[in-house]
Amino acid sequence: MHYNLDSTKTYYCNSSANITDIQSKTAYTNFITFTSDNYLEDTMIDLHEDMQPLLEQVLFKDGDNIIDIDINLSKQFLFSCLNNAPKPYRALLLGAIAESGLDGFCNSPRVPFDQLYGKTISYLSQELTNRKITKAEFKIGMGWLDRLENTYPMILDNPSEDSIHMKELSSDDDFIQKLFDCDISVVSESIVDNNLFVSEKIYKPIIMCQPFIVLGPSKVYNYINELGYKTFDYIIDNKQMDVDSSIINRIKQIIDALNTLQSTKMDPIAWKTLNDRIAIDVVYNYNIFNERLHGLHTAGHYNLEGFFKYRPGLKLPLYRN
Repeated sequence: MHYNLDSTKTYYCNSSANITDIQSKTAYTNFITFTSDNYLEDTMIDLHEDMQPLLEQVLFKDGDNIIDIDINLSKQFLFSCLNNAPKPYRALLLGAIAESGLDGFCNSPRVPFDQLYGKTISYLSQELTNRKITKAEFKIGMGWLDRLENTYPMILDNPSEDSIHMKELSSDDDFIQKLFDCDISVVSESIVDNNLFVSEKIYKPIIMCQPFIVLGPSKVYNYINELGYKTFDYIIDNKQMDVDSSIINRIKQIIDALNTLQSTKMDPIAWKTLNDRIAIDVVYNYNIFNERLHGLHTAGHYNLEGFFKYRPGLKLPLYRN
């Protein structure tokens, strides 16, 4: 595919869906900004196919559509939280989880703790300097980091590069079974700032028919909604998570949501009622994933407009009349 670019302009490309808005706030005006687009469902084809045998026992189908799911109300773990890349906000999230005492299926980065510790302190200091967090929140973050040291590292399996990014199924059967044996998935995205970038991570719980909580960039819940998916706003306040600039506050909201789920799980009637609602939404999400995956397969077969329907960030200014 070829594009007729204006040779008098300088073009800037970034994967964040809102890069144009971000760039408009700078003093630079001599280039045109566009996005190379976020990860879409077609990045997860192999994993999606690998998951099918594991889901057959719990899904009820009508043709190609899923109409219901049999949710196990007595899963071993309340949540999963996978963190392979050494990001400071992931260290804070894991430290907060450790402090909470919640029973999750979690892993951590494998770099030396001193290295992660130093990067996280630098990150917190920068957030404080930028007034994204307060001095009191800085101290809370440091406390979480200290708690993490007692449990670090948390190793669940020995993944390949593709299984780390959930593009293929791990060869560790026990790991996969335990991943399915979680009530909810806590997704720590690749970015948590104002760059609206979404990786393949968000599609993992959708493929697994699990509800999810996302620690990601600003407006990530709104973006996922715009793709057509349900984001379980009755489990965590989507709008607040989308606008809160404090990483400490957002992690607190996640811990509060998990504590509420834990309390609900102790009441069989309330837990059944909640999971009946979750079942409707995970089935809906699974069907939307399949629908969009099919659309991506056929998009652009007949004209460019079909291609741009799923990748609107590429439409302008890549070609001119």
